[in-house]
Amino acid sequence: MRLTKIVCLLLLTACGDSTTGPPPVATSIVLSSTSLTFTSLGQTQQLTASVQDQSGATIGGAALTWTSSAASVATVSSTGLVTAVADGTATITATSGSANATVAVTVQVPVSLDLSYTILSFAALGDTTQLIATVKNAGGIVISNPTVTWATSSAYIAPVSSAGLVTAVAAGTATITATSGSASGTATVTVNQTAASITLSPTSLSFTSAGDGANLVATVTDAAGNTISNPTVTWATSNASVVTVSTAGLVTAVADGTATITATSGSASGTATVTVQTTSPDDH
Repeated sequence: MRLTKIVCLLLLTACGDSTTGPPPVATSIVLSSTSLTFTSLGQTQQLTASVQDQSGATIGGAALTWTSSAASVATVSSTGLVTAVADGTATITATSGSANATVAVTVQVPVSLDLSYTILSFAALGDTTQLIATVKNAGGIVISNPTVTWATSSAYIAPVSSAGLVTAVAAGTATITATSGSASGTATVTVNQTAASITLSPTSLSFTSAGDGANLVATVTDAAGNTISNPTVTWATSNASVVTVSTAGLVTAVADGTATITATSGSASGTATVTVQTTSPDDH
């Protein structure tokens, strides 16, 4: 009887461990990237893969094989290191058991970069111009959505945004450089404020004695309303027998009458009216 109980206990113990499930089987692979783009030959990118079983759990140390659909374009090592070889496209495949995942690889090496403008001229501070870079590969084919970096030789004169927008900030010259891979292009920028308007202060003068004088001040602005520093201004009088004006805008009364003083800078001009009356109307 005791032997029978021992046998039954052993049978129950052996049959009781029925919770062990089926062994893990690779059913899916998750890659660190699904697409890669290379802009220079020899450039590399490391791919990593996570192999998951039928329950979604990661299988540690799962065996993986890596292959390239076009080794002439991009190769892949046994550890998932992808290397750009030549312009073109390829598909990298990671396989574990019956599971696989792919990565689309594009190799586009820029060999030329042309800008929409190579010379920019600004006449007013704050003016902007959008530069566009056209990048081509060795076959002369335009590369879509290339990575382009922009730089200026002088941000104090003409800064450029990361999208190629150039802004005039101060008078002077600067060079804008666009770079994609080893290809680059430049544009020369000149900021030369052009007078759009002149305002005189005051706009009218009255003198009661010959020899009296007063200074006129000319404020010159560009098309955006920015004041131009140290502008070149020429002065003229409509009647030198009534008033004269110096090269610095000093108006001097000569004799009774009226005259107009004109200040000119470029194509812009401003005027002031001058009256000289040395005697009272009652004296006549």
